[in-house]
Amino acid sequence: YSSFLSLSAVVDPSVLTVTPDTPLAEIISLINGNGNTLETTELKQAQDNYSVGDRGINYILVAHDLELLGIITESEIIRFVTQATEIDQARAADIMAPPVATIGESDFSNVFTILEICDRARIDIVPILSDRGTLIGAATLEKLLQVLEPSGLLKYRSVAEFMTTDVVYARSTISVRAIAQLMIERA
Repeated sequence: YSSFLSLSAVVDPSVLTVTPDTPLAEIISLINGNGNTLETTELKQAQDNYSVGDRGINYILVAHDLELLGIITESEIIRFVTQATEIDQARAADIMAPPVATIGESDFSNVFTILEICDRARIDIVPILSDRGTLIGAATLEKLLQVLEPSGLLKYRSVAEFMTTDVVYARSTISVRAIAQLMIERA
C-alpha cells in the first residue's frame, strides 16, 4: 500500500522537454510521438519504478539546464496557431505558459497531495522538482487516476468534479481552425 502512495508510483521521469528556442514544427512532431526525453541521473534512477508503456502525450515541458521555464499543452498550441500570423518562425518561448503549479519532492506526502494541486489549480499536469529546484519529472492527472483504486477514488471525488457540460460541437463541414476558435472562445 505504501508504494501506492509513493512519488515514484506517479512521477513520469521521462517527460518530453524542449528548450525555449525549439521550433513549433518540432514541438508538434514530439507531441505526435517522436520524443526527446530529459536525461539525468535522478531520472534514470526513477525510471526503474516507472513503465512508459503506451501513453498519450499532450504536453511538453520547456526547460534549460534542468530549470523549468514553462509548459506547452495542446491547448497552448491550438490557441497560438489560431491567433498568430507568423507560425513558421514560432519557438517554444513564444507558445509556452508558465507552470501553474509545481511540487517539490520533499513537499510530496502521497498521491492526494498532487490531486489537491490539480483540483485547486484546475490543471492536469504537475511538474516535480528536486529539493534543489531542478526538474525531475511530472505527474499527470491521468497517471494519478490509474494509480488510485476506483473504490478509493469514489470516497474522495464526485463525478461532477471530472465532467464537463460545456461541449463544443460542429457540423462535419466546418474547418478545424473554426472549431479551434470555438474551443478558445468557450475556454
